Amino acid sequence: MLGGAGGAGDEDDMLLHERELMEGVTDRTVAALRRLASSGQISRDAKRKLLGDVIQHHQAGEAASEVEIAYELLVMRSLGEGRVVDAAQEEELLEDFAEQCRYLANKV
Repeated sequence: MLGGAGGAGDEDDMLLHERELMEGVTDRTVAALRRLASSGQISRDAKRKLLGDVIQHHQAGEAASEVEIAYELLVMRSLGEGRVVDAAQEEELLEDFAEQCRYLANKV
C-alpha cells in the first residue's frame, strides 16, 4: 500500500513519482483511456479524472501517474517490443487495465 504518515509510505510515494516510464506510455495510456470510455468499459467521469491526473503529474514535473504505471505494467509490457498478441489477448489486457482504471478513478 502506498502512502502513510512517515516512514516507508513516504519512501514508496517518492519512488512512485520518480519512476521513469517506457517510451510512449503516456500517449498510449491516453489513447487507451479514450478507447475504454468510448466502449463503456470506464465512465466518462473516470476518463476525465484519470486524464486530469496524468496532466497534473506532468505539470508538476513528476515522472508518472498511477494510471500510466498501471498501463505500462498491465498492457504495454505484454504488447511492446515486438511481441505478437492476438485481439483476444489484447482485449483481456485492456479489461484488466479498465478494472484498475475504475479503482484509480475512485482514488483521485
